[in-house]
Amino acid sequence: MVDLFSFGENRLAASVTREPNAVEQHRMVEVEALNVTPESSGMRFKAPLRLPKLRQLVLRNCQQSLLEMLTIDSLKQLDYLILYHSPDNLVDVVRIQDFPELKKLTVRQQFLDAVSKEWICRHQNLTHLALPETNACDATIQNLNCKQTLQRLDLFRSEVAFEDQQLRQSVFPELSSLDVSETRVSGASIEIIHILFPRLGRLLAEQTSLTEVDVRQISLWKGLKILSTGYPAVDFDHHQQTFWP
Repeated sequence: MVDLFSFGENRLAASVTREPNAVEQHRMVEVEALNVTPESSGMRFKAPLRLPKLRQLVLRNCQQSLLEMLTIDSLKQLDYLILYHSPDNLVDVVRIQDFPELKKLTVRQQFLDAVSKEWICRHQNLTHLALPETNACDATIQNLNCKQTLQRLDLFRSEVAFEDQQLRQSVFPELSSLDVSETRVSGASIEIIHILFPRLGRLLAEQTSLTEVDVRQISLWKGLKILSTGYPAVDFDHHQQTFWP
């Protein structure tokens, strides 16, 4: 089943839960954003689709190989990619090598082997990176090549601690939003986080090892507009929805 809808300025998007039939495939040629969420684990594309205008791709719980669903030339212009609990698809994108236009990347709820981490770190122009519920660690952050462009970083339930002293050399001058909730972040992380992200405006750090004393210290950081740590007496939100550009 395919649902087609418009977004932005007359741009076409599609949501797929079952393999598209011939008529649906013809209608999808102009699609720029594709969301594939199989309604059953047995869903299979009999042949890969060619979507020459595809820019955004979301794959959730997909067990079929990505290259069996989409042609390689359909993937080369991606600027937005989400892989949610789809480990085989991650293997495929790593095989494809580089995505020169990629700006926003999410890999969620799956294990990152050394090759996958290297592939993620290699991208130089990412503005948004989310690695929640993965084994991303301090070394992963240190090895990122998108330090000059990254604006948002989501590390929810990852293995980061921000305690490795080598991280002090890895400044992210444009990063404004950081999520380290349910990680090993503690009072020992505060100084390194402050050095790494000098323009931080939004920090989510709930269910960490930070104490209220630690959070009060963080609350004094210049430029911080949103602080959410689970300590209501200290947390604040001065921007709410207007924080995002």
